Amino acid sequence: MGKPTPNVEIRIVDGEGHALPTGSTGYIQVRGGTVMAEYWKNPALTQSVRDAGGWLRTGDLGYFDEQGYLYFKGRDDDLINVGGRKVYPLAVENSAVAVAGVEECACVAATDPDGVLGEVPVLYVVPSPGSTLTESSLLSRLRSLLAPYAVPRQIHFVDKLPKTDSGKIKRAALRRPDNQSSR
Repeated sequence: MGKPTPNVEIRIVDGEGHALPTGSTGYIQVRGGTVMAEYWKNPALTQSVRDAGGWLRTGDLGYFDEQGYLYFKGRDDDLINVGGRKVYPLAVENSAVAVAGVEECACVAATDPDGVLGEVPVLYVVPSPGSTLTESSLLSRLRSLLAPYAVPRQIHFVDKLPKTDSGKIKRAALRRPDNQSSR
């Protein structure tokens, strides 16, 4: 994402709001003169995203490298908890689009069908035109790129991904139970 702009502070914190060291992934918080002061006529909502020190919780996850560059790992509400291990959907998606035959994709959480891990990753894939990619060949490649717990348990090939008018993927639509069955 780059370096912070002048007059804006950015920090990475853990779940309790404690600053994390360089290279550690955590919650991105910002504060400064250009950061919103409050939600109009909604102090409760303001308190839910700003702390007493004026730090705004963005809902994003990221880390700083040694040179001070900020890296985006994903949204807090997109994080998949696989038996206590964190899976960042963006990491799964970046691995998948590196495979020939994947035009675009989206990774979301699904309930573990075995009822053991809580959640498991599921991948929706729009194949490239003319692709002969199969679920087994894609899974084989992903197993070589990802930690075992981050490998999607299911892959659904779709014609297109649901998107907003601005082109963002509607992950909530993919997480609906009616989308979790095999196609």
